Amino acid sequence: MAHYSEIRDSARQAMEQLAPFGELLNPEERQYLVDHGTVRSVIPGERICVHQQLDCRVYLLVIGEVAVTEGVERRELTRLGPGEMFGEIGALFRLPRIADVTATKPSVVLELPGDVLEKIIAGRPELHSRLVEEYHKRITRTALHTAPLFSHLPDDLLERLADQASLVGIPAGGSIVMQDEQGDALYVIVHGSVTVTQETADGPREIARLRGGDHFGERSFLTGEARNATVTALMRIEALRFDFPGFQAIIRDYPALGDGMK
Repeated sequence: MAHYSEIRDSARQAMEQLAPFGELLNPEERQYLVDHGTVRSVIPGERICVHQQLDCRVYLLVIGEVAVTEGVERRELTRLGPGEMFGEIGALFRLPRIADVTATKPSVVLELPGDVLEKIIAGRPELHSRLVEEYHKRITRTALHTAPLFSHLPDDLLERLADQASLVGIPAGGSIVMQDEQGDALYVIVHGSVTVTQETADGPREIARLRGGDHFGERSFLTGEARNATVTALMRIEALRFDFPGFQAIIRDYPALGDGMK
């Protein structure tokens, strides 16, 4: 493993190259972050972030590789390499971790307390917005490459889909779509799980549970018919939402995508 001073130098370089820190922070501010971080060595198999844990630390991967996974079956969402940051959204918004992050190789991270990052961001709305924007881009790209509905599509089409997608968060117990309402959007679950219920004479009846990678709303979305079920978040979820006009234009150009939703 590299010498401690070399690791600090690598962390400083990674911070400089990491958008938006390299663009919006001056050298003294970037150095402040590095100086107030803790260098940690991580062995393969060690979890750095734990799903559903409240944790305000932010991590910059300096050396090695980590896997981002979801669920007890550890469905892999993506892998991150040197120079990439994770944990920033949970730290900034005081949200539980939405996934596990586990080292896949001997790794070194720079661990930043959330209040250190907050001090730098305070009074800098542009930096705050850019961090959220970069997170949305990363999570959208990951979801499109891992969701079965989209994973087989060519890169140029995935880029078009990314441009049309909006990332939405729904708290536990929140209804995403309601039975009998008009459907104007398709949803692909990024993190979390939902229950699908239908109203019957005896009350609501659960007909399915969906999790990360699954999609819903396609029937009403394609046919224009009213929703035939209610979808409710079982925990806080994040999902990609595709509104009808933009998605319909993509289906016209790539009919096989629409066929795969039937």
